[in-house]
Amino acid sequence: MPALSFLAVALALLLSGCHKKAEVDATPVAENPTAPAVAAAITATKAVVNTGSLAAEAEAAILEQLTQAVRKYGMEKQRVPKSLDELVAAGYLTQLPEAPAGKKFVLDARTMDVTLSKR
Repeated sequence: MPALSFLAVALALLLSGCHKKAEVDATPVAENPTAPAVAAAITATKAVVNTGSLAAEAEAAILEQLTQAVRKYGMEKQRVPKSLDELVAAGYLTQLPEAPAGKKFVLDARTMDVTLSKR
């Protein structure tokens, strides 16, 4: 239990980032040395989400990361990806995080935002 509390506090500090918006470096994985760190953050966030603590903050962080990756892809490729899987295939994400139970990630092609909706 203390380890889980430590993880939750560490993740909260990481996600707060001194009140700055988190930017995702969505450079293709071959050129992106931070991609393993993003994958580790997704894994840590899954652990926190699965325990139910900090779920809203974790969801917001994941949605922000996905949205930033979509926007970077759009700027570099001059088009909106057809799906989030295309971001993984192009190397902008190392993996697609699991959506919370009963929800799915939805890409709004007009605003280039990623949101959660009910299945």
